[in-house]
Amino acid sequence: KRNPVALMTCLVCGNSPRLPTVRRERIATMQNRIYHTRVEARQASIGNLQLNICAQCGFAYNATFDETLLNYDSRYDNSVPSVVMTDYYKNIAAYLHGKYRVGNGLVVDIGCGKGMFLKVAAHLFPAMRGLGVDPSYESDHDENPPSNLKFVNSVFSANQITERPALVVCRHVLEHIHQPIDFLKSIQSALALFPGVPFFLEVPDLLWIIKNRTFWDFCYEHCNYFTSESISHVLSVSGFTPQLIQNAFGGQYLWVEVINTPSTLQPNQASLATAAIATTVTTLSEYVQTEANQIASTRQILLQFKQSGRALAVWGMSTKGILLALLVDPDRTLLDFCIDMNVHKQGCFTPVTGHEIQSPETLSVVTSTPLVIVVMNPNYLEEIRMYCRQILNIEPQFIDALGQPL
Repeated sequence: KRNPVALMTCLVCGNSPRLPTVRRERIATMQNRIYHTRVEARQASIGNLQLNICAQCGFAYNATFDETLLNYDSRYDNSVPSVVMTDYYKNIAAYLHGKYRVGNGLVVDIGCGKGMFLKVAAHLFPAMRGLGVDPSYESDHDENPPSNLKFVNSVFSANQITERPALVVCRHVLEHIHQPIDFLKSIQSALALFPGVPFFLEVPDLLWIIKNRTFWDFCYEHCNYFTSESISHVLSVSGFTPQLIQNAFGGQYLWVEVINTPSTLQPNQASLATAAIATTVTTLSEYVQTEANQIASTRQILLQFKQSGRALAVWGMSTKGILLALLVDPDRTLLDFCIDMNVHKQGCFTPVTGHEIQSPETLSVVTSTPLVIVVMNPNYLEEIRMYCRQILNIEPQFIDALGQPL
């Protein structure tokens, strides 16, 4: 739990010039928790988001975050069943396997979720061995896991690493960790006997979010938001040496490659890209001035589609779709369908608002009414278009979540 007194100073560098920016009130604390009934969904845990950004180091965080409101158990499911995502996993695995010569070495995936990345990597490179650690991993639902993989249903601890890994991976975890320095130092401690082990992280890119005005990407589960400069600083302070930071997945994510090296670096000694940080602070501040109008504009565009006699569907009811539904359709009068490919979410309901999450096949009944599909992530557009054409035999109109044609 974040102590309000401690929040007077930055959680990373200890300095006090932090600026309040994005605000959300009464949002679900866990967008990707499964709710089987509408009553249960509407009673979901709620919290507030106050995104502060440190003017000194650029670290952005939810100043009102309370970790006791989250529970990453077996009912947490942010899986994305998609050819696009599977191919993306393959690209990451091939890149890392080739660059770091994994061979038959051990790959440790910290925060592995349901283990999909490790499973894809093991299929491509059967000689490698994998250890996945995550409290939401479900062994009972895992049919025929590869024999070279082991999964631990637990939070990460140093004693889980008992041999030198060829590679450590931590994808889309750090943005969920309320004390990122402590978490990274625990990994550094676990690797203390194995200096030089490569460490690969992936996090959403805050600059991409604000430049593309994706207001649905600010959620309670993500208590931290990073740019290349701020994550480099966080890692340096935690005892790692950043080697390479690059954008991926259409610019939405940051790939971060580091090496664990002994470090006595103090927060105020880490090198800072001050000009880039100042630009980020300014860009975020400017974004906040227009966000309310952007949300209102998006709702108005969708309302115009609705009033013109079209049916509205949102495709992608993970974090993005659930936040869009909350922000533009809190009373469930605007969206006709909320679609997701994850079978474990189908027939369930979105937190707070209680929208029903349905399978794509539900759309095949829309024959007499023109259909507009809001694609929450344009990276999946062609996959969705082909599914509609080949499986559902429909030709809907596609728009992005800002209401613009795709």
